[in-house]
Amino acid sequence: MSATAQAKFFFVAITSPIWCPLYLLFLLSEALLGRLQPAWAWLQKEYDSRFVEPPRELLKPREINERIHVRKRRDEIKALGPVRRRVLTLGSNDSEVGAGIGELCPSPEQNGSMRPKKWWVKNTAKSCINEVIQQSIFDQLGGCKLYKLPYEVRKIIWHYAVGSNFIHIVRKKGRLGSVCCPAEDPTGKDRRDICLLSRDYYGRYVPTAWPNDIRLLSLITSCRQIYSETVDVLYSQNTFSFDESDLFGAFIASILPKRKNLLTSLHFVWSHSASGLGRNLYFEPRNDDGKLSRDCLEVINSLPSVGSLTITPSFACAAMGAMWHTRRLTWIHILRSAQLECPIQVTIPWASGQDHPNKDAYIQELFSDGRFHLRQSTPTDHAEWLSFFIPFNVQCLHCDTYTIIRKATRGVAQVILTRKEPYWQHSPYPASEPKLTRYWTFHSYCRGWMEFQYDWDTKTWSVTQGAKKITDDEAETHLAKEGFRYPSLVQPHERLHPLSVKPNSTRSTWSSFDINHVDLPTKEMYYRNVGWTKA
Repeated sequence: MSATAQAKFFFVAITSPIWCPLYLLFLLSEALLGRLQPAWAWLQKEYDSRFVEPPRELLKPREINERIHVRKRRDEIKALGPVRRRVLTLGSNDSEVGAGIGELCPSPEQNGSMRPKKWWVKNTAKSCINEVIQQSIFDQLGGCKLYKLPYEVRKIIWHYAVGSNFIHIVRKKGRLGSVCCPAEDPTGKDRRDICLLSRDYYGRYVPTAWPNDIRLLSLITSCRQIYSETVDVLYSQNTFSFDESDLFGAFIASILPKRKNLLTSLHFVWSHSASGLGRNLYFEPRNDDGKLSRDCLEVINSLPSVGSLTITPSFACAAMGAMWHTRRLTWIHILRSAQLECPIQVTIPWASGQDHPNKDAYIQELFSDGRFHLRQSTPTDHAEWLSFFIPFNVQCLHCDTYTIIRKATRGVAQVILTRKEPYWQHSPYPASEPKLTRYWTFHSYCRGWMEFQYDWDTKTWSVTQGAKKITDDEAETHLAKEGFRYPSLVQPHERLHPLSVKPNSTRSTWSSFDINHVDLPTKEMYYRNVGWTKA
């Protein structure tokens, strides 16, 4: 550009109201870029050295040596402290106690290896070091009235307090748990333990207020002397039950070999059904293909003190009433591998007198051995899921606080019908009369399960597990005080919508889930509770 053109441009820039500010900004940016260019180059160099091409040695030699020294001091073998007597030893006299205290709290002059305290430690802490704390012990053998009794009498007491329990070993989050079964006959051929049905989505046991926790371990661990006298009773005088085969292996691995050899009574719930109830119900034991059960028997064969072994089918297996041929062969082969001399009680999943193609094969292949004691289930229909109405006011035993469930409250229940006589499983269905209907439902507030029963002969309802029947007056008194805790019940007609009575209520059905129907006893009791019919 010529000098005339530059002068003309400069004149226009300083005289024009638009170009003058732009020209000044241009000159200012040129000056700033000239000054910031060295700083920008330094930033680019630092960034490249730290992130783009970092050096190989990120730590300085001094830092490396410090880390090596700290790691060596952490991993070295620590010197043991001075050996002292147990101050709390039972029956210790004053001289032994004094000697124990002297060894426990040596003076600073005697303990030359005592580390010097930091400058930030308070003076009170320094003074406590120079003081010998006077300890006192409680002589249990001389002061506790329980230990004044002879050992033979105490042994009887421990057998009553700790023994004769039926203990379920359950799966909890991160560990094993135990539940003492409240039933009189937990291994009954027709009983279903609903005390184990409170589980989360992953099949882990969720404890509730029922059954009551008798806290056996709390009693045993309360005192060293009590522990030494009762720990053998815990393993030798109780029955341990496992509803899943892998729980037995985890339980054996968690106890000492000496305790393992004390086990005398075991109970297993095995599920070898083909497909269960058609659904993977998380509150039921997992189906076992036989491998875990075979591993369990190998461990049981190595236990020297086992005198009782009971095997019952799971509810899903018993409700099916039979097994597939391949499952039957696997189950029989596993049981025959037992090398125990004690009697083995086995409940088979079909009713006494019930006829089906596998009956003779079962008896011939397995129960010809005199060690096995055969128990057969009661004739039942297939389990169903139906709508259900609470037949009377009950108190939920699972809830921590006093909570009731009002009569005619709608829910869902798993229902199974028991017959008086055996029957063929295939059509035509027999005319055998119904005997008992059992209903298993749950309280959604606390996730606790309860069992109701209907007797077809006496036409009466009862609650057997998980709840307690209360009178109408007790329910009204409780609702008058704490009625705000309970939602209001809808109209009777709305509770019935869109339900209908199940057709052929006394006939077996292959449907396993139909919550749009109720059976005949539930419908009749609901009509009486809402006042539509007379009792």
